[in-house]
Amino acid sequence: MTLPRPLLAALVALCGCMTARDDTTWVLPADPEAIPTRGGSQEPPQQALVLNSGGPAAVTSLWTPGSGPLQLGHVLAAVDASFPLLSVARQEQILKQAKQIKALGSFDLKLSAQAQWNLEGFYENHTAGVMLEQATGLWGTRVLGGYRVGDGDFDLTFDGKRRINNGGEFSAGVAVPLLRGGEIDPARRDLLTAGHERDMADSKLESLRLKFSAEAAEAYWDWVAAGQEQQVARALLNLAVVRQRGIEEAFANGALAEIEVLDNRRLVVEREGLVISARRKAEKAALALALFLRDASGQPLQAPESAQLATLPPGEALLSSALEADLELALQRRPDLRNLTQQQARERVTLGAANNELLPQLDLTVLASQDLDRRRPSVTKGEFELVAGLKFEFPLQNRKARGLVLESEARLGQLGEQLRLARDQVALEVRDAFSALQAAYAREQQARQAAELAQRVADAERQRFGLGDSTVLNLNLREAAAARAQLGVVSASRDYWTAAAKYSAAVGLLPLSPGLGAP
Repeated sequence: MTLPRPLLAALVALCGCMTARDDTTWVLPADPEAIPTRGGSQEPPQQALVLNSGGPAAVTSLWTPGSGPLQLGHVLAAVDASFPLLSVARQEQILKQAKQIKALGSFDLKLSAQAQWNLEGFYENHTAGVMLEQATGLWGTRVLGGYRVGDGDFDLTFDGKRRINNGGEFSAGVAVPLLRGGEIDPARRDLLTAGHERDMADSKLESLRLKFSAEAAEAYWDWVAAGQEQQVARALLNLAVVRQRGIEEAFANGALAEIEVLDNRRLVVEREGLVISARRKAEKAALALALFLRDASGQPLQAPESAQLATLPPGEALLSSALEADLELALQRRPDLRNLTQQQARERVTLGAANNELLPQLDLTVLASQDLDRRRPSVTKGEFELVAGLKFEFPLQNRKARGLVLESEARLGQLGEQLRLARDQVALEVRDAFSALQAAYAREQQARQAAELAQRVADAERQRFGLGDSTVLNLNLREAAAARAQLGVVSASRDYWTAAAKYSAAVGLLPLSPGLGAP
């Protein structure tokens, strides 16, 4: 028997809804497990426009002992791969994905079945049926279809609906919310808000990555600087040790007084103490760096010896004209701003759902059924039935919906003010970090000039001492001044690269690597 066109069209619609994955028409939402997580892989970070060379940290592999000098890129790669608090944030991403999958459960294809037997009585019969129901995103429409069979004697007065022809009955229908639940309903609201919360988890991960990468960069530069300070202390000690042998020979020949021997010996002991202090500072910096430097299994690694360090590179000239461009870049890239924007998007979904609750509930239901094989021992049912119905419901005061709207509007107002303040704070952070970077660069340039002059004076004093025109006391003063100037360069360079890392984080970028350890 040929099925009537209305029933055939309804069945085709049901089959289409069971398989559709059209995100444009949103028949069924996309599977959250198929949506990539932004925090899963870090895109190559852009370079802050204010720095015109150096480039972003190019090293992306993990450092292993004996593999060569430790570069900043190695540390950043270890942070991204296995820093525990970043791993916690990634688990939060999975939790939000799980919530999204739970919300998707409202759009699962539902299968139901039932059977009934009247075993004893005047009318002995039995019926069985199966039903499929699919919720969609098309104006909240639900599509359903099913098949049932029955046999036996039925009371036409009370059980007429259960009476089925020998071939069984196919049915299909739709339920459409005309007002409330049409534009949005609780199922779609929960799914959309879960998606926004997943985006918020991504933004939180990116914020933490910036934060911990900047902290790792600061720990790295502290470690490099501590190693350089240790080298300066050792070089200063070596000068006194080498000179001690010459002074003792000169004293033995009667060319120098004993006080010169004792004074230089005092310098040796004093500078040995400086080396011990510098070594302890380097060890402490290495331990602090081990919090971020980890192997493939996530275990902390001991930083290499200072002998494997390269010198701190000089700072880079600033392009003041690029500050405004970096301000715009920060407003685009800062994940904390994006998180607030995503909170606004989530709240707008909630507000839309609350406004929809203000509408009356008016649902249209259309159900078509077709019996097959009209041969029965009693009166045969008709071939085709079409039933339509309306359901209306409305709370007269509607206080719950009005309260939800007021609550959501207030939250949106709060988020708007928070976002406005956050944007102002980001702009101030970028300007402050830029000012600190400028000051650090100027200080480093002055420190290098001072170190060059102090070294020239110390070299000249050393020549005078060799000619017998100076004393150990004067030479010590010159060498100590030169050493302090060299330590000033180390400190200024460390401050510059730490300020550069903080500036990059303020703009929303990972720290730059000047390529330490490169040949």
